[in-house]
Amino acid sequence: MLRPDSVMRRRKWAWIAGLIPLVIGFVFGVVVLAIATLIWLFNRSVPSAVAAWKSPAAAWIGRGLMFLAAAAGGFKLVRDSIEILL
Repeated sequence: MLRPDSVMRRRKWAWIAGLIPLVIGFVFGVVVLAIATLIWLFNRSVPSAVAAWKSPAAAWIGRGLMFLAAAAGGFKLVRDSIEILL
């Protein structure tokens, strides 16, 4: 049985298909794609930077930022829901 991650690794550029919905998201998606492209180009020009991206500290910083984004979105959702109900 194939693992889910092995399906996307069959073709070298198959991961790009996962970025297509970002383009549909218009401005936000284009900004995310631009940032991802800049990071990719930076990692190609400075291979030693890959070690920094894979470090535990970078992983925890990313997790913290994702938590803050989710908390801010949840707070806004609750605030808007209360505004609608009252």
